[in-house]
Amino acid sequence: YGTEVTSVADSDKLAAGYIRSSVDSLPQTITDSDTVIKVYYEKISNLSYTINHYYVGEDTPFDTKTVENVVYGTQVEDVVDSSLLAVGYKRDHVTGAPAKITENGIVIKVYYVEKEPTDVEIPVTHTYYTNKLDGTIEEDGSQSGASLVISVSEARETIVDLSEVGKLLTYNGENYDFSSIRVIGVLKDEFKAPIVPGAPVEEEIPEQEESEEEEPEVTTSDIALLTDDDEEAEVPSTTPDQASLLSSKEGKTAKAVVLPPEVEYTSDFTYQPEYDYEILLTYEKDEPELPKEPIHVIPEPGDEGDNNPPVIINDPTVPLAPPPSNLVTILDPNMPLGNLPQTGGVGGLTAGAGLVGLLGAVLNLFRKKEDK
Repeated sequence: YGTEVTSVADSDKLAAGYIRSSVDSLPQTITDSDTVIKVYYEKISNLSYTINHYYVGEDTPFDTKTVENVVYGTQVEDVVDSSLLAVGYKRDHVTGAPAKITENGIVIKVYYVEKEPTDVEIPVTHTYYTNKLDGTIEEDGSQSGASLVISVSEARETIVDLSEVGKLLTYNGENYDFSSIRVIGVLKDEFKAPIVPGAPVEEEIPEQEESEEEEPEVTTSDIALLTDDDEEAEVPSTTPDQASLLSSKEGKTAKAVVLPPEVEYTSDFTYQPEYDYEILLTYEKDEPELPKEPIHVIPEPGDEGDNNPPVIINDPTVPLAPPPSNLVTILDPNMPLGNLPQTGGVGGLTAGAGLVGLLGAVLNLFRKKEDK
């Protein structure tokens, strides 16, 4: 009687995960057998565990998150991927999960590896031209060549090497010289800027007034994240070993960069998956000169051999003179002929005919005298 009770011990039947929350009727002086002291318990709800995110092969996590105010006995089956995971990486494996949270200090580790690169084919077209003699250029035709196959990784830049494009220097049996190469990229429909409702299709959408403050330059393939106070954050890196990864912070809004509808390159370029590309090669050849008109050569009558220079007629339409009509027939087979020209054209024939006619006239005079 009269004993003063200032504290009581927890029940040995207290279930795991519970902790005393309060006690009624303490301190208490025992004066009879009806005295009751009430002790209340509640489930532990202030535990925590940690999630570390790693790239395979690295010992230092690139992101760490602590989950607090966890109720005792909470079963963690899985965790979400880090918001700082670099583009082109995927989860590889997890250690420490599933886990039942019964104490502080539990650590779950998530590991990531680079995604497998994919092969992308870029079509190639060869076009052929002829440089005409009149100064014009005529297209002879085109043909498709073997596509350029590149290995594209989302985790890093892919440089397209145009020297790997095969050239086709023959078309329809003709040989051509390589002239130029260029690449046309057309923006895919899913990446085109949305049309503003109510705006005419053909009219240009007015640009918003730009702030006087200069914004840092970003590439067309990146998306910049804005903090709650509208300060532009750094553009996330595409590789895990760069220091420009964004710090972890919730409540960010994405600011998309509008891509141009078409791009063109004439040398090696960085592949962007937002575009459909085509490689265009051109070739050329010169039109051959026309063959010259045939030349007619008529030797001068008179001297033979090297002393008989030819007469060159450049106009093929000039006709030759007709053969002479005053030819004389010599009946005496023993009559020798004069020294006629052995070669020549119309001039030689005319001179010979005249000589033969004169000789025949002289012979006729002698015969008449003999007959008399």
